[in-house]
Amino acid sequence: MDLWNEWAPQILVLLSFALQLILLLLAGIRRREASPLLRIVLWLAYQLADSTAIYAIGHLSLCNPSPEHQLVPFWAPFLLLHLGGPDNITAYSLEDTKLWLRHLVSVIVQVSGATYVLYKQFSGNKISLWLAAFLMFVIGVVKYGERTCALRCGNTDTIRSSLKKEPRNKCHSYIEDKPHQRSSKREANEEEFLIRYAHALFHICKYAVVDDFLDDSAGDIQTRDSRIVEHLAKLGEEKLYAVMEIELSLMYDILYTKASVIHTWIGYCIRVVSPLITTGSLVIFKFSGKYGQNIVDIAITYVLLTGALLLEDMGISRYCITSRRWSGSMGQYNMLHFCTRHGTSYCPLLRWVMKMLGLEDLWETYHYSWNVDIPEKVKKLVCKHLKRIFDKGEVNTLGITRKNWGQETMKSWPKWDLVDNGYQLGAEFQEGIIIWHIATELLLIRSKLAIDQNTEPTVEAIKALSNYMMFLLVDRPDLLPGLAQKRLYQRTCTHLEKEWRKIVDDPTYHRSTRNVCTVLKELLYLHDNPNSNSRRPQREMLASKLLDVEQDPSRKASRVRFAIDVAIKLFAEEEEKSGSSLQMLLEMWIDFLVYAANRCSRESHAKKLNSGGEFTTVLWLLTEHLYQVPVDRWKTTLVRFGCIDN
Repeated sequence: MDLWNEWAPQILVLLSFALQLILLLLAGIRRREASPLLRIVLWLAYQLADSTAIYAIGHLSLCNPSPEHQLVPFWAPFLLLHLGGPDNITAYSLEDTKLWLRHLVSVIVQVSGATYVLYKQFSGNKISLWLAAFLMFVIGVVKYGERTCALRCGNTDTIRSSLKKEPRNKCHSYIEDKPHQRSSKREANEEEFLIRYAHALFHICKYAVVDDFLDDSAGDIQTRDSRIVEHLAKLGEEKLYAVMEIELSLMYDILYTKASVIHTWIGYCIRVVSPLITTGSLVIFKFSGKYGQNIVDIAITYVLLTGALLLEDMGISRYCITSRRWSGSMGQYNMLHFCTRHGTSYCPLLRWVMKMLGLEDLWETYHYSWNVDIPEKVKKLVCKHLKRIFDKGEVNTLGITRKNWGQETMKSWPKWDLVDNGYQLGAEFQEGIIIWHIATELLLIRSKLAIDQNTEPTVEAIKALSNYMMFLLVDRPDLLPGLAQKRLYQRTCTHLEKEWRKIVDDPTYHRSTRNVCTVLKELLYLHDNPNSNSRRPQREMLASKLLDVEQDPSRKASRVRFAIDVAIKLFAEEEEKSGSSLQMLLEMWIDFLVYAANRCSRESHAKKLNSGGEFTTVLWLLTEHLYQVPVDRWKTTLVRFGCIDN
């Protein structure tokens, strides 16, 4: 206790500085999928940073330092600087931007507290030390106020208001020449080329995120937007996807960083003046008299001054080298893989720890999921599907698809009459995902075409999409439209687990033996990858039982029954026409994917940007851009868009 009473200010300011360093170094991981451990560290640092600095200012205002600790009040401005935070993080979540008024009140209170500390302690001290403290105080107030302004600018209501005042043709200044002229030039830097186009179309992203509409009466400007989108579409899907990723990265900057206030004349001036003032304070402090002051306090003051310069320089350099590209991966979760876990492997040690903490569900979602790179075939097929629905006018005046999930695909396959087979799509979207996910597994496990090398890209795309939609249902249901079906999912899992338990309890079931190394490895597993073949024999046995044994016709097991009906019909399609069942499945999952992206709430898309983004968010923004192109242009200039070269 005596140690705390004597050294509390020193401990608090060093802790505050350390937290700022952690925030600066780790804030960038939110642009991509990061490990849970790093995200927990970042979240703790974000929660503790403000609390530590505020508590430290309160402590300084109440304490009366001894003569050898007269440098302690000099640290109050640095705490204001820390409250301003790094440039690459202002809000941890979208909800933080809604609390900007609370931050404004906090600015007034904490600035008043720091002012009181300086007035009380420096009233009779040397002018040089007072001047150094005053310079840092000014920078601290500016940085703290800048963070509050950034939070306000990141609020969706503020963005919506600013769009009404900002002329749309201002964005087009990023592309000075005509779009068709640009394609004939060899860009020295393709990334710069894509960034320019992203800025030119960024207002579309803003309007989409805040759920506002683009005024069609804007004549030439509207035409300019559509021509830019057309030009990108002609350049190919790859560049179009890249521009969408960059736009989402720019949107992330506005919502969660200080970008909206940095990229102003005032923001640029602050970044030029701030290091100069900090350097001036460092020089003044170096040549001021420090006789009789504690050597530890002197060292801490140097750490704070040089640390302020370091944080400023690192913030600028990290912003310049930050990649604006998305990771290009999609989560995977397989229901049959999950339901065959019992009796096949030892429980990892971490599972027992999470179970004791009451976080078993969270652990199982993390443990049985993984990421894969998005197959190029999926990207091309999505564009083909979008072209088809735009060609047919299947998008309403708000840019929303007119038909429900799967209806467009069923309509294109004569034997899948919507009246007779519509129930197999599910009454709710998530119910449809469960039915078709199980049906997909049953087909791929028993189909001969699934192991044919010629169909390997198609099978890979089907697996990736089926597991991805299931991953969203289990781990990110807020990114799916319609009512959540958690209870239905759990009931279906219970039914599948009971079927698997019957297989395991059968005397004829052969349990594989394990050596010591295998057991130890399984105990330390962090992931049980659904794309691996580790339990493929078990999944095949479960699939065979579901297909060969008559199922319970009760209401509780009806979704499994529906899935079996779908699988049987797909088998019949395969026998009649080789390869058609796989093509039908692929088109169905593309339909599900596009529907999920288009019908998900805009706020959910915005929230997901702070944790790596999602493929559905990229597709949603892509749809918003393609919607700017008139229907007649799709049938003339964009005839090649979405076509897959053989």
